[in-house]
Amino acid sequence: MIILGIVIFGLMLVMMGFIGVQAARSVRAARGQAETTTKSFGYKQELIRDMGGFSNFAVSFSIISILTGAVSYYGYGFSQGGPAMMGIGWPLVTFFVLFVAAAMAELTSAIPTSGAIYHWASILGGPTWGWFTGWLNIVGQVTIVAGIDYGCATFASNLLFTNPSKLPFLELTP
Repeated sequence: MIILGIVIFGLMLVMMGFIGVQAARSVRAARGQAETTTKSFGYKQELIRDMGGFSNFAVSFSIISILTGAVSYYGYGFSQGGPAMMGIGWPLVTFFVLFVAAAMAELTSAIPTSGAIYHWASILGGPTWGWFTGWLNIVGQVTIVAGIDYGCATFASNLLFTNPSKLPFLELTP
């Protein structure tokens, strides 16, 4: 079981390396084409497209909220799924999420506008798909905030109360 987890983790690292190398190549090749690409969509190039690797990492790391999201649910995943869930499940899901990241990177390089997924869906599938994509993104953002708030509340209750699982106002009585 441990060997399978290590193999999946290794595959994930190799795939991240390939994506990073390909992204660096694509950025170097597209530096001069950005203005002509945005003109083809009817936009004037106004943003300075000069974000370094560390700046990109910092923005991405703060958006995905590793410390509040993943860490607060580590105990829940461990208690519900056990060591197999944590040792194999998370690296396996991370491996497949990298495919989604690669697809979104390709869309970003092909359609470099500020509308992001709404605009991509509108161009590729029509205005109805753009509308649904926007609303599904809003629902996802609200759900993420609720999950992070739940994790923070769990942490705060453990910090503030002696026995947080026995709070009288949280008990359900028929």
